[in-house]
Amino acid sequence: MVSDDRYDWLAHRAQRTPERTALLFESERWTVAALHAASNGLALVLREAGLAAGDRVALFAGNRPATVIALHAVPRLHATLVPLNLRLS
Repeated sequence: MVSDDRYDWLAHRAQRTPERTALLFESERWTVAALHAASNGLALVLREAGLAAGDRVALFAGNRPATVIALHAVPRLHATLVPLNLRLS
């Protein structure tokens, strides 16, 4: 993707242990490779939508796979993710 894989934990793990479980959510099991691919896909969509280096992205989401995907996708574009958890009041 865009970031330097030396500093991208998920990209590094996807090369080393792609079939290892990265995420369990309810009955879903995500491998490292699947999580990496989903993060790359979201990063591409965000870039096409105009997200650029230095931008900030607020994410108001719960604890679910989409949140984890965004946590890895946004920094790949050298943007900053600002997570806002639904449980905070």
